[in-house]
Amino acid sequence: MKISILKPEAVPTIFPEAPSYLSVLPTPKRKTSLALSINRCVKERKSVEATKSAFIDSDIIARFEAIQEKIDRS
Repeated sequence: MKISILKPEAVPTIFPEAPSYLSVLPTPKRKTSLALSINRCVKERKSVEATKSAFIDSDIIARFEAIQEKIDRS
């Protein structure tokens, strides 16, 4: 068993001889950085922008021969 040292202003809440249902530790808090809908929207928007810019970069046609090559491939 881990020995805990209390701060002077702390109130003890875990007792070794008490029933387990009285010594239940609180569940840890969730990190809400991705749990909030606004953060999900921001992440999705960045992903869409990255996909869009990658598509635009690959779709640049510098000369007429490049257009002909793209037509021949499809």
